[in-house]
Amino acid sequence: MRDLTQLAFKQETTPGTAIAVAAADVLVRIREGDSPNFEVDPVETQEVQAYSSSRPVRPGKRLFRGSASWVLRPGSAPDTVAPSCGPLLVNGLLKQEQLKQIAIGSITNPPYRDGDEIEGVTSGAKGIVFRDHSVGPLKYYATTGTMISGEVIRKTGGGSVPQATSSGSPTNKGFLYHLVDSDFTGGSDSKHHGTVRMIRGSGANGYFVEGRGVLGELAFEFKNNEHAIARASMVGPISAFGDVATFDLASYPDDGIVEPRFVAASLTLGGYAPTDLVDLNLSIPLNLEVREDANDTSDNGLRFCDYDRRGNPPLLTIEPAMVSAATYDFFTKYKDGTTFAATWKLGSNFEFFADECQIVSAGFGSSRNLATVPLKLRLCGKKNNELYLWQHA
Repeated sequence: MRDLTQLAFKQETTPGTAIAVAAADVLVRIREGDSPNFEVDPVETQEVQAYSSSRPVRPGKRLFRGSASWVLRPGSAPDTVAPSCGPLLVNGLLKQEQLKQIAIGSITNPPYRDGDEIEGVTSGAKGIVFRDHSVGPLKYYATTGTMISGEVIRKTGGGSVPQATSSGSPTNKGFLYHLVDSDFTGGSDSKHHGTVRMIRGSGANGYFVEGRGVLGELAFEFKNNEHAIARASMVGPISAFGDVATFDLASYPDDGIVEPRFVAASLTLGGYAPTDLVDLNLSIPLNLEVREDANDTSDNGLRFCDYDRRGNPPLLTIEPAMVSAATYDFFTKYKDGTTFAATWKLGSNFEFFADECQIVSAGFGSSRNLATVPLKLRLCGKKNNELYLWQHA
């Protein structure tokens, strides 16, 4: 059997209930070294006998674990087509929003603030503002209805709130990914779980391991002048395994889309642009653990994977060149717990925003005969606004 691997992913309607996957659910090419893992927890009976011989253990929880990575590419038409890896990003507890943009006149009581709920007075449509705005056009994602031309768009709540009159219909302005919380089971809760099938082999000679109710912890790796890599560490109950043919694909969804490189990244830390930046790593830990329930009808009492982000913030690591304190005082900010915004780009189609960063580790390093500052930044937030990933044209 050849050492080749495919990954198929499909979002589940009911978390933990496996759903059939097909060739159309092979969203990305995964990379060398990615593989599934079939994990069975042994259960010891702890019985003793008149001899020191051991008795067989009993099989306990049966878990799917998978490591997957892929090259981060935008959709074929970034303002209107989501990246093919979008469902895998959503599987990492990010929510995908179709971002809208609408032309507006001068703003009374500016600015609109990032995260403000807005409403169209005539249409009754509502949305959430993306980024602060003191002038138009206004970017937002819709929550109900559709804004229309010629209506007043105001922050909800009454009083002296930001408001302006629209002068056109909304247009698509890409896709926004942001962290959310969910109980998963309610009708209004966002859905993130998926059925994941990883196949090893080639052609008719393949073996698959499949998980249900799977979530994946995301991480992103950026290196100067190279494409970015997204990684997912997936966990869920085992749903099936055995012989299977690989999916016969003529092409993959992102074929022909040039991968953006990490150059001209425009990285800023509180307005300061560090130099001699080679690597940047972003991780979104979720502290994943499969939810157990003896009343569940599955054969081993496992419902689906769950998360706990409390005390597990997203982390950003970089190692810029050391500069004088007068230029940028890394260590005073570290000592004082100062917070600041960080932003960066990947090519012309991806932007990342972290509005409340805090240095939680700073040291002294060296690279290419330069003094450097290895930094670890904690991404903070108040309303799941620690991190935004925006794909656009």
